[in-house]
Amino acid sequence: EAREEAAVPSMAVASSTVSMPSASSALSIEDIIESVTDPELLEIFLEEALEISEQAAELFHQLQGAGAKENLSRELSEMLRYLHTLKGGARLSGLVTLGDYVHHLESIYEKVEKYFSEVFLANALFLARAHDGLQDAVLALKNEGAVRIDREIYQLLLRLAKNPLVPIEEKSL
Repeated sequence: EAREEAAVPSMAVASSTVSMPSASSALSIEDIIESVTDPELLEIFLEEALEISEQAAELFHQLQGAGAKENLSRELSEMLRYLHTLKGGARLSGLVTLGDYVHHLESIYEKVEKYFSEVFLANALFLARAHDGLQDAVLALKNEGAVRIDREIYQLLLRLAKNPLVPIEEKSL
């Protein structure tokens, strides 16, 4: 945990929100790049990761369309299962950064059932970007053999996982 905290620079928090990076930062040169060392594990992971990251994105859109009063426990359990599987597969494959990214996303969803409006609805656009980032990372892994994760999204994901009741401000999408 100390390693994670040291990796995140101090960020200004004003009016109980954190500004969301612009869409143009999605492909910044500050991407976290992690090379794959075991091609056999990569192949096994990729088979599962491509499908699961798509299923998680589809489920995200279902949750986004749901009302705050609906019972979403089945959908949230399914999302947590998807994310847990991706996290474990990434870590087993030696993709620590990707595993950590998914872990932070999973941590946020663990809070969603109790605080749906405060966590999910208040951060829906940012969570959509986080899911897109997850799919982009898996596709980069497939196509380039390296995981690419936007550093700003990663840092905000970590911040939201640690303090899910302080929403990410959507300033320029």
